[in-house]
Parts: sequence; structure tokens; C-alpha cells
Amino acid sequence: MNRNKRLVSILAILMLFFALLYTTSAFDLPTLPAEFCGFVRLNGKPAPAGTEIVAKINDEVC
Repeated sequence: MNRNKRLVSILAILMLFFALLYTTSAFDLPTLPAEFCGFVRLNGKPAPAGTEIVAKINDEVC
């Protein structure tokens, strides 16, 4: 009987250890690329398809 309790305790500890080991937090998820929709104009005309748009804050590319 004592041996069974010991075995169950060891198995429970191992299960808890592996459950915590493989738990992923929300901070580990990769960020998805930003997607925006709208219209872009260059010199008053619609920008051609494939025009690259760069976002900057204080001259630093985001």
C-alpha cells in the first residue's frame, strides 16, 4: 500500500512537471504582420500596385 502511494506521488509530480514544462504563455506567440486597407496617392494620382510603403517614427523605420 505504501509503495502504491509513493508511485502515485511520483507519477503526479512528473505529470505536473511536464505539464508546466510544455505550457506556452501568450507572450511567446509570434506577432502577425500588420495589414491596412485604404488608398495611397502620389502627387494626387493613385499609387501603382506594388508600391512599397515605409512607416517611420522620428526617422526610424517601424
